[in-house]
Amino acid sequence: MARRKPMRRNLTDTTFVIPFFKDSEERLENLQCIMKYISDNFETNVIIVESTPKLGEIEGMSMSGERVQYYYINQDGPIFHRTKVINAGIKKATTPYVSIYDTDCVFNPEQILDAVKLLREGADACYPYGGDFVDIERSYITYGIIKERESFAKESVGGVVFLNRLRYKEAGLENEHLISHAPEDVERYCRMLVLEYKVERVPGKCWHITHSRGVNSGPHHPHVQANTKEYLKVRSLEKEDLKNYIKTWGW
Repeated sequence: MARRKPMRRNLTDTTFVIPFFKDSEERLENLQCIMKYISDNFETNVIIVESTPKLGEIEGMSMSGERVQYYYINQDGPIFHRTKVINAGIKKATTPYVSIYDTDCVFNPEQILDAVKLLREGADACYPYGGDFVDIERSYITYGIIKERESFAKESVGGVVFLNRLRYKEAGLENEHLISHAPEDVERYCRMLVLEYKVERVPGKCWHITHSRGVNSGPHHPHVQANTKEYLKVRSLEKEDLKNYIKTWGW
């Protein structure tokens, strides 16, 4: 008996913004997997922004369609300016809601529907999981079978977040003073709380497809100390001081 394709849920008011930097073949496989997951489960919009030094790493992938857009930002060297790439994608979006969506995370589709529902009901940001960030085997890419390995965190704010697009623009978008990874996800979360935006969660797990880790995937790149200093600055400010600081951002 042929396997039935999942029903595609209507999320045409939402855009998935996917930042991509190819630091390994596994990262590319993850992107292909995530695109299939999104296209199988949702009628929605996708913006992929690539910033790999070599142009065209994802050229030829089966990602075309009227609701899929691809942009390239030129950069040299191995350090991924992730926040800048994400902002470029959000600025291209026109839907009321956007998701900052990493290339290696999957969820029960109902969790994503619930997250967008909360945005429609007035939330400014919503995480489509309760905080449990769990590694799964790469066999998911081939077989679609969830085989859990280990839990990275119980109160994570990484991986994926859904946002009211206009409200997030008011909040400054991604903080481009933060380069590469860590702790940009935590900075975003703290900034939204200091600004007194309504941040929600839905129950469930974030399943993270395991992959090899390069310079951008851990606390060993040259921007870690500066990133941490920026995060602590944002976290320490009162609401009005933070709003005034955001006004100085030039992106």
